Amino acid sequence: MMRSETAGRSRNYQLDNVRAILIYLVVLGHLIPTYEDGSRGYLFNFIYSFHMAVFVFTSGYYAHFDRKKIIKHYLWPYFIFQTIYYFFNLYVLETDAKFQFTRPRYTLWYLLTLATYQCMLPLLRVRNRKQAAAIFSVSLAASVMVGLDDSIGTYLSLSRTITFLPFFLLGLYRNYFINEKTKPVWNDNRLLAAAAAAIAGLELIVLFSDFHPSVLKFDNEYTEISSLPIRLTAVGLGMLWIFVLFRLVPGKRIRILTTVGQNTMPVYLLHGFIARSAGHFHVLCFEPVVNDLIAAGIAAVIVLLFGNGFLGKPLKAFLGKKE
Repeated sequence: MMRSETAGRSRNYQLDNVRAILIYLVVLGHLIPTYEDGSRGYLFNFIYSFHMAVFVFTSGYYAHFDRKKIIKHYLWPYFIFQTIYYFFNLYVLETDAKFQFTRPRYTLWYLLTLATYQCMLPLLRVRNRKQAAAIFSVSLAASVMVGLDDSIGTYLSLSRTITFLPFFLLGLYRNYFINEKTKPVWNDNRLLAAAAAAIAGLELIVLFSDFHPSVLKFDNEYTEISSLPIRLTAVGLGMLWIFVLFRLVPGKRIRILTTVGQNTMPVYLLHGFIARSAGHFHVLCFEPVVNDLIAAGIAAVIVLLFGNGFLGKPLKAFLGKKE
């Protein structure tokens, strides 16, 4: 299922390439709501139906417990950018802002969620496939049911942390499900075709169903019980997209794509300022299709600007990250 070419410390280029695609979708997904009705369009629903689920999977892929990493890679940038966003909201966006650290601003929920997962790693250790399947099954049930509890929301990013946990575990436990015995099954093109057909069908459900766009953000309770099937559909799509992307995306180094994939953190941390500014100053004020096309172009520029090694390496050094 997962192919890779190695370099140095067994660099997985396929993982980098997939992450590059995903970070582009992240940026585009945050630009779409900046224009009128953008968050109610087909493109928004398509992106949000799977992109963060796959991203969380890639974060679980090489996860290992490291106290210093939790502080330097996640909590340190979280506190810094949470503070920066406070002043950005106050003086640039001119909105009322409360100085706090318990409710992540904008994209910063991901850092808090990953810090939580990292802290949980000692509790998530398993010895065999049966244990991995049991923990994954419990997390899957919690992922769907969490939306029924209105006390779980954006506080400490709890809703999203619970929602995306199954995908983190899929990355963490991948070797228990994909091994030499099961590889022939995963590599069967008939399974790939079936997965693609299932994606097409489920995406049609998401695209043409009537529901509030916040349902696909996974940060609050269900607005109504009819949102539950959409959550189930999105969970299924996330898993199917993981399979399809890692079957189709090349495992070799692709210059621009791989470089961006190795520098997703700068893009993730910095693009929000541009996206929020675009919304505040009404940069995208054209017809819906034109807005979509311009947003797609701006997203590409942002990814190339912040995802290159010149910016990526200094910022990763500042955060204590290594290649």
